Amino acid sequence: MNLDCSASLLILLGFLAPCSIGYRCTFPRVWEGEYFHLGYSHSLVVSNTTITEKGECTWNSGSQYVVEGRDEERGERCFKCLSIYRKHSNVLQYKESYCETHFENFESLCMGIAGDSPMYSMIRRTGSPEPCPFHGPHTFTYAKGGSAAQCSFPRSYLDSCSDRTKLQLSFQACTDVQGSETSSEQLTCLAGWKEGSKHYLLGEVSRQHVYTDEQKYRCFVYEYHGKGAHRVIRMAESMSASCKGLWSPLEGFRTFEIKKVLSAGAECRYPTWFTGPRSWTSLTSEISVHAHTSHGFKVENLQDTVDPENSFMSCHSAVREDDTTSRVVSYVKSNCDSGFVCTEFNRLTDGVLEARFGPKARNPTEACSSLYFSPSVMKSVLLVSRRSKPEPCPLSGRYQLVRAAGEDSVYSWSESCAATGAESLELSAGCGSSHIHLEASCGSGNRTKQSFTCHAHWTKDGQQHLVLSRAESTLCLSYADKLATLSGETCGGRKPAFTMSETAPCLQALSSQPTSASPVPDRLAAAFIPIMILFHVGGKANL
Repeated sequence: MNLDCSASLLILLGFLAPCSIGYRCTFPRVWEGEYFHLGYSHSLVVSNTTITEKGECTWNSGSQYVVEGRDEERGERCFKCLSIYRKHSNVLQYKESYCETHFENFESLCMGIAGDSPMYSMIRRTGSPEPCPFHGPHTFTYAKGGSAAQCSFPRSYLDSCSDRTKLQLSFQACTDVQGSETSSEQLTCLAGWKEGSKHYLLGEVSRQHVYTDEQKYRCFVYEYHGKGAHRVIRMAESMSASCKGLWSPLEGFRTFEIKKVLSAGAECRYPTWFTGPRSWTSLTSEISVHAHTSHGFKVENLQDTVDPENSFMSCHSAVREDDTTSRVVSYVKSNCDSGFVCTEFNRLTDGVLEARFGPKARNPTEACSSLYFSPSVMKSVLLVSRRSKPEPCPLSGRYQLVRAAGEDSVYSWSESCAATGAESLELSAGCGSSHIHLEASCGSGNRTKQSFTCHAHWTKDGQQHLVLSRAESTLCLSYADKLATLSGETCGGRKPAFTMSETAPCLQALSSQPTSASPVPDRLAAAFIPIMILFHVGGKANL
């Protein structure tokens, strides 16, 4: 039928297609913007009255919109009906009829859209991401192309990032499944909606060798099955940058079966002698720890001054605990990197802990096994409570510390000795005082004297350890059998750097006390904790 009809013909012949004049319509303002559409080399722009590559809005009824376009083959204008659904602020989906020049009316044109017509997706290019539907650690099995061969051992790992709009997927390779491989992907969640029992997720995938929009946009459909500890998520992934043809969570380019990693929750707690003081720091001040609850703490790693790292650890499950030792499986997260670490705290005295950490595991049941927690792989380190108060020094008198034979250098505790290290040190502490004085001989007659405050003192394996502080610096003096080390990094564990001998008693002791120096009681109110935060993933020390 010729569409160049007159107004009179329309009145007389209602079955004829209406003229476009006087039948203009508009699209909802919230639809306006630029969209990616699979199959088009450029963005489709939705304006108030037009959609590029589709046409100008001519007639509307509910979700149905008739647009006027042009039949390129015939060179004639034609009309097309679009059934458009706004699934999310970032996603429009539609079905469409053929672009017709002869039809009865606009309603009949829209009725010509078959129920099994393909559903096309338009993805907003400037849309803001939204929180992903999966939060916390999960494990999953996967198969490719609907294959019956599931890669289930070892299980792969999925977790939300610190930015909850992102998911990190770590795929494991299975020796018995062809095509499985070890790889990692990051998914930014752009949209989610529900249709009946099915949930849809549309996101942007970042992985190796992904460069184009067609490669990065993917759609997922998933369903929940079961309850509690038996609940699983079955999910399928689209083959292309569209939700077209994605009807079942059992059929897709890849299929997944996902299960959340359950924890002990509120029943799992760190020891009060660790969480009570709240804030801690390492001797070097490169590591700081803040225990915000009895269930978790934050670690700031300043070893990389350009890109300092924040990690969050939470108690996942307790392994064993007594008055002086606590071993737990800790869930640790830093940005998009997460896992489970065996953590052991050993209480040396009030406020002083030795902490040991194994490498990161993906399975919490493996974290404290001999594979991940043994002397050959675990790391230990020393931290200090920021609530530390001065305490009487256990040493009383004057002592001389001379560089031991075979030692090339001694801890350069003073700027004056930074180049060569101290040849010898003279140490003096007096009769219950909380201060200790160190005088260094750096060679060539150069001598430097500084005063430190005593904080914590304890004994381990027959060796005495004393934490000293001055301004922003912290040292540990370790001594036994007239041999001593002085370090700003750790307590003990190195071969002796000094020989140590008493040269004079405490002056007060000459008149009121025996000349022998007796250590004060071990009960000291605030201390420093050894703890080396070394969970190495991706070539970087982190938690």
